[in-house]
Amino acid sequence: MLTHKRKTKLLGLLLCVVLKAQLAVSQENYVPGYIIGNDGDTLRGFIDYGKWDINPDRIRFKATTAEDGVFYNPIDIAGFGVPVNCMSAELWTLRYLRGQRGI
Repeated sequence: MLTHKRKTKLLGLLLCVVLKAQLAVSQENYVPGYIIGNDGDTLRGFIDYGKWDINPDRIRFKATTAEDGVFYNPIDIAGFGVPVNCMSAELWTLRYLRGQRGI
C-alpha cells in the first residue's frame, strides 16, 4: 500500500514528465522562409523549422510573427524554402514535402 507521501511524490514525478514531454513537442523555431502555392505564387513569411534530415510530411507557416501558424501538406503547396544555414539567410534551398513529385 502506498503512503500519502509516496503518492504525492509519484504524482509530482508524473506531472513533471508529462510537462517536460509537452514542452519538447511544442517548441517552435520559426525562421524566415517562403511557400510556393500550387498556382506558382510565392508567399514570404516564417516556417517552423525542424532541422529536417529528410523532407517533412507537413510544415507550419505564418506570414507574420504575430499570426498563428497554419499547417500545409503536399496537396496544399508546390514547395517551400528555408535558409540552408539558418544562421544566414543568404543561401536558400527549395524543398518539397514528402510525397510530392516522387520524393
